[in-house]
Formats: sequence, C-alpha cells, structure tokens
Amino acid sequence: MLSDATITLVKATVPVLRTHGEAITTRFYERLLAAPEIAAMFDPAHQRDGSQPRALAAAVLAYAEHIDNLAALAGAVERIAHKHVAVQVRPEQYDVVGANLLAAISDVLGDAATPPILAAWGEAYGLLAKVFIDREAALVGEVAARPGGWRGFRRFVVEAVAEESRVIKSFLLAPEDGGALPDFAPGQYLTLRLTRPDGTQLLRHYSLAGRAANGRWRIAVKREPDGRGSGLLHDTIRPGAVLEVAPPAGDFFLDAETPRPILLLGAGVGQTPLLAMVETLAV
Repeated sequence: MLSDATITLVKATVPVLRTHGEAITTRFYERLLAAPEIAAMFDPAHQRDGSQPRALAAAVLAYAEHIDNLAALAGAVERIAHKHVAVQVRPEQYDVVGANLLAAISDVLGDAATPPILAAWGEAYGLLAKVFIDREAALVGEVAARPGGWRGFRRFVVEAVAEESRVIKSFLLAPEDGGALPDFAPGQYLTLRLTRPDGTQLLRHYSLAGRAANGRWRIAVKREPDGRGSGLLHDTIRPGAVLEVAPPAGDFFLDAETPRPILLLGAGVGQTPLLAMVETLAV
C-alpha cells in the first residue's frame, strides 16, 4: 500500500501532468527505445504519429487521478496486461521502464521535479509495476495450462496464403510441432515475431479469424501504408514459411453467456475478430 504522503504528492502532480504529460512520455520513449530489445516491442508508426506518447500520457494521468482508488483502473490494467503478455514483457524490464520514466520526469520538469516528488512517483510506479507483474504472470500461466498451450513463441508453418481483397491477405497457420492448439476467446489476437532482411525484429498483433479448424488458425492482415509488419507479410511470406507466434491474448472478446442481444459492428479488416465471434454464436 502507498503511504498517505505519497498519495498526496502524486495527486498534487495532476495539474502538471495535464500540461506536460505528453512531453514527459515523449521524452520517456526517446530514452526507453534506445534499447533495441525493447524497441522491437513497439510499432515506430505509433511514435511518429504521436499516438503512443499520447496514450501513455493519458494512462499516467489516470493513474495519478485515481491513485487512491485503483479499482477504477481495473479495465485499463487488464487491457494493458494482455498487451504486455503478447509482447513477452519480462518482470525485470519494469525496472528499466521505471528508471526511464523518472528520468523523463526530471528531464522535462527540471528543478520542479523535486526529490520528494520523484520519490513519491518511484513508490507509486513500484506498486503499479507489481500489479502488472502479478496479473501478467497469472495470464501467462492460464494460457500455458490449457491443452495445447505454451509459453513464449512457438513455430508455425504457413500452409496457405489467400488474397481476400486488394489490400488484405489471410494466412493459414499450423504448429510446426504438429501439436494441439489451445482454446481462445473469440476476438483475441496472435502476436507474430517477424525478422526483417536487416535482422531487426518486429512484434505485430493480428486477430484470429475463427476457431481452430483441423489444428490450424487463420489471421487476416491488411497492408498498411509504410507498414513494416504488414508489408513484410504481404511481400515475402509464402506457403511453407515459418513464423514465430505467441499464444492468443487480448481482453476484447465475446461474452457468449450474456442474456442481452448482441450487435457486432465492424468494417474492413476490423471485421476479423467479429468473424470468430459470429462463428461462436452460430454453434
């Protein structure tokens, strides 16, 4: 638990975060992504358009605003934890993130980032890191314990590639080891670890298009302008290629047990997770 003094100091930084939050998170990513291993976890397009720093700034602000009522952040924590599991964030990497966050606060705020403020944010970050580490360990364990489940990355053979439209291709994937596939919640995604010709690696998420059929999964990939991952898949991946795949993840999935009517809305490649939902509802 956080001390009352820490809660008071963190909440006192809310006005500062509203004004300077995005500058802090932009500086944070500049520092953090200097490490190639961590940079591979992020899509540089989200840095170029500013969406990643904006999203993190909003999350940091929400944490400060609700530091005395963390239950209000449960949904956001669950969503982020699934993303962290998908890209294989390790517990020890939270120390690196925390150090860079405090350094970014100091860089941007200068003398206004007093030792008491930095200490309070260090304590607050430590609590949040433990919440994520514990939840992510539970998620990893849950998936690995399912029949056919695994940890880390597993090699899948691309059995077929189909052109679904001018900009969308689907890829049929089968485990190279011939083993079983675990159940997944309709709407979840796979994470692929892709290697570019220059040896750099990318992690990209693609929704599962339906339930496992004959020990295979299918994903649909839209070619994005200047998209490194989608371009690599569209241009170089053919039947027989091998891809490294992490287990299904994601908190956007169908609650098939709800008694309420279900309306699914989607367009373009955004329909992909809905296909798995419709397939489940039709059973």
